[in-house]
Amino acid sequence: MKEEKSRRITKVKNFDFRRSSVIYRLQFLMVTVFAFAIIIGSFNFVYSISKEVNIGKRKAEAVSVSHEVEYYLVKNMEKINLIATNVENLLVNNYSHEEIVNYMIQETKANSKVVDPDFLGVYGWVDGELVDGTFFNPGPEYVATERPWYVKAVENPGQVVLVPPYTDSKTGKIIFSYAKVFADGKSVVAMDMYVDYMQSIVETYALSGTGHILITDIDGNIISCEDKSVIGKNMFRSRTADEKALTSAIYEKKGQINEIKLEGVNYQFFSETIANQWNVIMLVDKDYIFGNLWYIFPICILVNGVALFIIFFFFTKLNEKRLEAEETNEKLSAVADIYICMYDINLVEDTYVEIKSKPYIKYILDIHKGNASEAIPGMMLDLSADESRDSMAEFIRLDTLNERLKETDTVIHEFRGIINYARARFIVQSRDALENVIRVLFLIENIGAEVAKRKELMKVANTDELTQMPNRRAWDEVLHEQRLKKEVEDLTLVTLDLNGLKHANDTIGHHAGDEILIAASDIIKSYFGQYGEVFRIGGDEFAIITSELTPKKEKMKKEFLELVSNWHGQYCNELSVSVGIAKGSEEDVDSVDELVKLADKYMYEDKAHYYETHSKE
Repeated sequence: MKEEKSRRITKVKNFDFRRSSVIYRLQFLMVTVFAFAIIIGSFNFVYSISKEVNIGKRKAEAVSVSHEVEYYLVKNMEKINLIATNVENLLVNNYSHEEIVNYMIQETKANSKVVDPDFLGVYGWVDGELVDGTFFNPGPEYVATERPWYVKAVENPGQVVLVPPYTDSKTGKIIFSYAKVFADGKSVVAMDMYVDYMQSIVETYALSGTGHILITDIDGNIISCEDKSVIGKNMFRSRTADEKALTSAIYEKKGQINEIKLEGVNYQFFSETIANQWNVIMLVDKDYIFGNLWYIFPICILVNGVALFIIFFFFTKLNEKRLEAEETNEKLSAVADIYICMYDINLVEDTYVEIKSKPYIKYILDIHKGNASEAIPGMMLDLSADESRDSMAEFIRLDTLNERLKETDTVIHEFRGIINYARARFIVQSRDALENVIRVLFLIENIGAEVAKRKELMKVANTDELTQMPNRRAWDEVLHEQRLKKEVEDLTLVTLDLNGLKHANDTIGHHAGDEILIAASDIIKSYFGQYGEVFRIGGDEFAIITSELTPKKEKMKKEFLELVSNWHGQYCNELSVSVGIAKGSEEDVDSVDELVKLADKYMYEDKAHYYETHSKE
């Protein structure tokens, strides 16, 4: 018994030892896996943060270039604006041609010697005559009204335009022009500038073989580049697929393009728009940006080997850096966007500080002196068109802003401005301990092009491609509007369906079916289009709804079917259309949907009669 008990005890002890060994190994394995995960995780984390910081630096450089060039362009735009205003005043006050020329000569001399060494001179076409402050003597072949500076200015009234660059035959330097048309739509003042200053900016930020930086205008012409051999070339005449992809990324801006391949090299892509007319493009070799980051891995191993608590400390610091990098990138993005104006508003003190403002907005704001709650709303109401004033009055109220920003950090309002569509935005900058908003950024963005694009897309979405008629979606929207009005007594609703279209497709071919469909569409539009808009609501189904006075149902149907019966095509000799007409004044209906059902009922009865008649034949 003692031996058996001893064997059992030994067996248990051995079992406990083995189990303890397994647990130890599992623990060791878990610690090893955990340590390895920390190494890999810390490497990935540090690599990601370093990558964001490097990208942020390059983006900041692109933003800096765009700001320097934009400042230079805006300064010269204001200059040509002033000159154009003065010349127009001289013209209005009946100053002679010689006096206007003398004024331009004085401006040319003053600006060339004192203000800007790149300035070449002022000239123009004023009151049907060439006026020149540069002593330029063109030959008889020079027609001012056919020159790019004149044509482009006349095509863009009310704004200063930047004319594509060209090479000066005397100096070999690249020249570009500013131009502005007068209120008469015929007189234009322009001035020429060398691109030397912008070239110096580009060369200051040159990437020394690790990328490219260039400035282009709205027409695709390269204004400045560290590679001078490409200056003056047009990007829209790109030959290779890579060059075309780069041009598309700059000018079509499809999505958020961050990377692009050019001549076999992968580049990080940065693009900034200047004055809505020019672009700053920076291409940085990805290997240059990210290739030097692998040193992070051995550092992480070393830090992990010293002590895990150092790694946790390191994580904390890196997380702070990541947040700082994100905040920096957010500020860069906010500054880089093209805004009409930007104000820092202190809600507690009811004060505001101008960060950026277009001259005409600054002028309007200066009229409304006072605190932020008085000046900013007054300015915005003056900038809003009549239909947007009520909604803007509510949006711009600073006393309700804290409540509106309670659950979010930004509120947005799109409105129709006196010049174009725009988007106003409040962004929270800081809150107090009770989460009350202390300071906000107030920004206005021009979205005229965006709204126009939206309308164009909506038109495409609501149009049938084959017949160019409004489609089923447009039809449903019209019915929805009529449901809201509720009144149907003065409505006339017509539904039509082609007969024999499938038979023509099956027996003769789809070319015959297309011929029938197009012919029917044309006849329906030519007859019923005089009463209302025609919709294609299905493959061979059409509908018309109108509140205009229309003839009797029998007369309308007879006149329409006479047009149908007179048609003969190349592939088919006849055309047949079933018609259903329901007039709200003649039917016992209470809604537009009931009127639609009645029109469909009459149309299907007409169709049944057609097939019954033709089956007997």
